[in-house]
Amino acid sequence: MILSSGVYGQEKEANETGELEKLSLLQLIDVLDTIKLSTPEGEAKIFKETLLNDEKNFVKGRKLMAIGFFFFRKKEYKKCVEYLDEAIEFFEEPEDNKQLYAINILKGNAYLYKWQHVDALNAYYKALELNRSTIKDDVNEARASLNIAIVRRKMGQFDQAKKVYKNTLKFIEKSEVKNSKIHMNVLSEVSFLYIDLEEYDSVLQYSDKGIRISELYNYREFKSNFYTAKGIVFQYEEEYDKALEYLLEAEDILFKGNIPEKRYLINIAYFIAKCFYEQQHYEKAINKMHEVINFIDEEEFNAEAIDLYNLMAKSNKALEHENQAIYWYEKAIQLDKRSDREKDVTVNRIFNKEKEDLNEEIGVLTRTRFKVVLALFFSFLILISISIVYFKKQKTNKLIFNELIEKINNLESVKKETRITLVDSKTVNIDDEKINKVLKGLERLEDQEYFLNIDCNLRSIAKKVKTNTTYLSKIINDHKKKNFNNYINDLRIDYVLKRLKNDKKFRLFSIKSIASEIGYKSDYSFAKHFKAKTGLNPSYYIREINSLEE
Repeated sequence: MILSSGVYGQEKEANETGELEKLSLLQLIDVLDTIKLSTPEGEAKIFKETLLNDEKNFVKGRKLMAIGFFFFRKKEYKKCVEYLDEAIEFFEEPEDNKQLYAINILKGNAYLYKWQHVDALNAYYKALELNRSTIKDDVNEARASLNIAIVRRKMGQFDQAKKVYKNTLKFIEKSEVKNSKIHMNVLSEVSFLYIDLEEYDSVLQYSDKGIRISELYNYREFKSNFYTAKGIVFQYEEEYDKALEYLLEAEDILFKGNIPEKRYLINIAYFIAKCFYEQQHYEKAINKMHEVINFIDEEEFNAEAIDLYNLMAKSNKALEHENQAIYWYEKAIQLDKRSDREKDVTVNRIFNKEKEDLNEEIGVLTRTRFKVVLALFFSFLILISISIVYFKKQKTNKLIFNELIEKINNLESVKKETRITLVDSKTVNIDDEKINKVLKGLERLEDQEYFLNIDCNLRSIAKKVKTNTTYLSKIINDHKKKNFNNYINDLRIDYVLKRLKNDKKFRLFSIKSIASEIGYKSDYSFAKHFKAKTGLNPSYYIREINSLEE
């Protein structure tokens, strides 16, 4: 059997110092690392057959795992999964659950990088099941649970992800894992989760803790992540110079440490460009994004790509480069649609898994003397209850929807004569004049639909109506009868209700794109405020509007 000269040399050396089958997993990977990706896969197959020239199933399985891990490191995730699937059969019969656990974690990671969330969840849940059934290792439990939480976060299930992360951090504080890279990974994930939740004080709290530990143990990659998180917070708070300070430091850490993690570089470059964009330095923003645009693998980095493509489009639009703006918008929309399809399938997978877990718990409870009778009886009651709740909810939603449409129709048919009550001019004094100016300024901004800007906040509006934030907040409370946040949210939700009703093309946008269009930083925040005001989910409202036109 002929191997390439590089691989053959490694194999010969290994056999002279010890038999090939006795090599550790990492040693096998080092041997495999000599295979160039440009060579035909046939060479890897030949090498696999050489490795498997042994009668012990354990050794064969470990060598297949090594090949799978080799392809994972080379980002050839399809081949990685193929070899891991082959390895599984060598560990199933002896029930070597430790090896099966490791295989399923690695498979889940491969699927996750390919944006195949359903398959990733299947693998992670399998790993969790194996650990709970026989291995019962706390670190394994944490790793599998965290990976599931990462998928939940990717799918926008932030509250569930937060519970997992916080429980894991409690466990870590009392274990040998404290201050390890696993600990840093959890702190990093939690920091970015709180960015999704717009809880910026918590981001800074966890990031500062992560930076302290990173400096103590020289975890450069994680230190870069924590600086990035802090930079993002200051960017959202419109402190762009401070944001750039942290983001450029994060980028510098990666370059100085020679850390070739393209995903981190893409993320940092996007937020640096975002700061430039907000400062109206559009050319700078475009140039920064062009530095990393070739790093993007659309199969692997959907989330980063969507945001970056959108910002490229906006920057080109600001410079009146219409063709370029259209090009990048189309790329963003194409990826956004795909990610929404993946999200729908994965959410269903999560629901089905939780339903399976509930069924197992019910099964344990019913293993008694009357298990058959009780199981049937309670199943019937649960089915009836679920049906009643479901149909009642549907009926309520329909009533809410009809009332909502009627209100929108009434508002659209009546011209708004005045939206604010000015102070009586006969009794006017200097303070009343100021109030009237502020109220007229607010009306002007409403007409301009300034509330749709993502940077619309108390500070920016106060600047535009030429007053301070304290005075503006008091005027809105007194004359709008609501606080500032409710005032802006009400304007946005009223706007989106009307536009979704009247704009068929707008209804084709994903929920994330609609949220961004009307000024929200996340689809989670938009959906929360939409439901709080209307009692309905945005997706239900869109579906019902579409059904009215059929």
